[in-house]
Amino acid sequence: MPAREWKAGCLKWEQDVDNPQARQQRERVLKNIATHDCKKSPRAQLVRVWHKDLFEGLVPHSDYLGNFRNLDKTPWCLEGYDVRVGDTRGAPHEHVLKALQAYFKEFRSNVKELDQTWQELGDKYSVDDIDQVVELAARAHGEWVRIHPFANGNGRTARLWANYVFCRYGLGPVVIVRPRPNQPYGIFARQSMKYGNHEPMKQLFWEMLINSYQESADVMPLC
Repeated sequence: MPAREWKAGCLKWEQDVDNPQARQQRERVLKNIATHDCKKSPRAQLVRVWHKDLFEGLVPHSDYLGNFRNLDKTPWCLEGYDVRVGDTRGAPHEHVLKALQAYFKEFRSNVKELDQTWQELGDKYSVDDIDQVVELAARAHGEWVRIHPFANGNGRTARLWANYVFCRYGLGPVVIVRPRPNQPYGIFARQSMKYGNHEPMKQLFWEMLINSYQESADVMPLC
């Protein structure tokens, strides 16, 4: 089905492209996260660069690259842009920037606290310590999905945030970026988006973490 124009000069970004270019860009972004971006503080500019690098040349309009939905202070095609996944809406466009401010403030605070804990632990961490990492990954992923700040690619960037957390603490990358992981991932993502319930995704991330170590001991270079 061809993309439809939703405002003058702007096609709605509803169709995904998965081709060799998309896969190459995705692999490059994930490698950058695993090798050096996970050392950086979680900030809006970081994920904006990821989004732009993921979708360069793959979007119906360049306004969508690395830019958040909003009422103003955003390129023309994203002014007033709202998103829906099934029967669930992302944050209204006029609330997105405020929601992101709260998101990054909490995220940075949680990372700072966990950094201190892991620095003190050294290599002597327990299952409970790893559980804190998995919980942070699930919350970072789930709150991003709940806000849905981009016109598209929110699930992929949410999964990048989860991998960012796992890589930062030497446990990842763990989560498949594309294609979307098999069910029950979509069901659990909806729980996060619609109800703010991140516990099911936390349990799934635990399974993914365990499986990743069972399948292979060879992983990307980690932070």
